Amino acid sequence: MWLGLELALMGMSTVFVFLMVLIIITLLMSKTVRYFEQKQPSATLQPHQVPEYSLNTRVSDEKLKKIIQTAIQQHRLNK
Repeated sequence: MWLGLELALMGMSTVFVFLMVLIIITLLMSKTVRYFEQKQPSATLQPHQVPEYSLNTRVSDEKLKKIIQTAIQQHRLNK
């Protein structure tokens, strides 16, 4: 009886320690990524900037067709 209880406590302790180590490593990795992410310049738009083609912009069918054809050509050239 005592051997089973001892084995169960040992197993639960091992799992608990492993999970705590996993949480600590994950937190350290997260802080490391945030640190290096802040050093890189941001490529996001500033609040006052508006992209040329937003979701609200209407594009004629011909212009849209030309945009898609150009994108396909660039994709094929970059392969």
